[in-house]
Amino acid sequence: MDPLTHKPVGLVAILRKGLLAGTDPDCPSYWGEITDFDQRIVEAADIARVLWLTREQLWIKFSSAEQHQIAAWLLGVNTTVTPDNNWLLFPVIVNFVFDALGYVDVALTAPYRPSGYDQFKKDYLERGWFFDRPEGVDYYNAWGITYDIFWIHTLRPDFDRGFIVTVLEQSASLTAHLIGPKGIPIMGRSIGYRTAIPVPVIARSFIDKSAATQGMARRSMDVVWRYFVAHDCLRNGTLTQGYFESDPRFVDRYSGPGSTHWGLRSLVLAFMDRPGSPFWTAPEQPLPVEVADYRLDLPKLGWVIEGCKDTGRIAIHIPSNKGAAITLQAHTIFSQIGETILRRPLRPYNHAIKYECREYASDNPLNLAPPYRP
Repeated sequence: MDPLTHKPVGLVAILRKGLLAGTDPDCPSYWGEITDFDQRIVEAADIARVLWLTREQLWIKFSSAEQHQIAAWLLGVNTTVTPDNNWLLFPVIVNFVFDALGYVDVALTAPYRPSGYDQFKKDYLERGWFFDRPEGVDYYNAWGITYDIFWIHTLRPDFDRGFIVTVLEQSASLTAHLIGPKGIPIMGRSIGYRTAIPVPVIARSFIDKSAATQGMARRSMDVVWRYFVAHDCLRNGTLTQGYFESDPRFVDRYSGPGSTHWGLRSLVLAFMDRPGSPFWTAPEQPLPVEVADYRLDLPKLGWVIEGCKDTGRIAIHIPSNKGAAITLQAHTIFSQIGETILRRPLRPYNHAIKYECREYASDNPLNLAPPYRP
């Protein structure tokens, strides 16, 4: 049902039409060839996941020619160069999806080898989190990296199983200490994805079927979504681009209007559990900050995480940061006029406030003054 028009939406038909049009070079809606350092490498991984999730409704009903057309476009990621960061995992996802679908690319002269995964694995730090170039440590570990590693495990459960299961379990434990009913200590880029922060906790529920794990997974999702919905994160049927409402001061220059859809990744995992499954029925379990005070010293991440049960406050301390006063740059009227004329974003970078503060706390996100509005 369309939330705006309240009319039924034929999602399967829309997906089918879009997949065939977007991968057809002779169609006016063709997505274009995937090239080096191309945003389409990112999108290809999510498109491949859609194929796997809808395999019974779509993939098996495509003709052989249609399957080949779609695969030929998506497997274009194999001949591209990516940034040396979490992008290395996107081609792995695409290829593992086709492996799981039983599709064989006749153009390949040798079996696909996930060299990007091996390269990315070298940046592992601790507690399930990685150094993600160029910035270092941030919430991409939750909504991006752990998400992709979960998918690698889902598509190929035997692949590097010991390491991946450990990463999923430890990332979930760390992330749970960053979530509370009174907010999260947000930092870093792409903060519009904030509703996907519970991804690691939910991902763990697929490998640990205990009632306690299921209950904490649902609690983490419920807490995060309730908190941000209460602070106006939804407008006109979509997620806003900011920590609460839309706030151009924190929208990265690479982000577009649809970028915040990555914030739905926590719901993607949640709805992979069918109604009546333990994820939905097990009693909710309290998050760490609801149980006791804690302090996590994470020297390889460069973080100290503290939680206070009485106040619900969670804070990330970064001792290596100098702690100098940081001014939040405005999105000025001159920038807005320039955007209209040049037809490209001229938003402030605001890198310092995203990465260089000594403390990021749930009760003062990104040093916004109460009531936390732009």
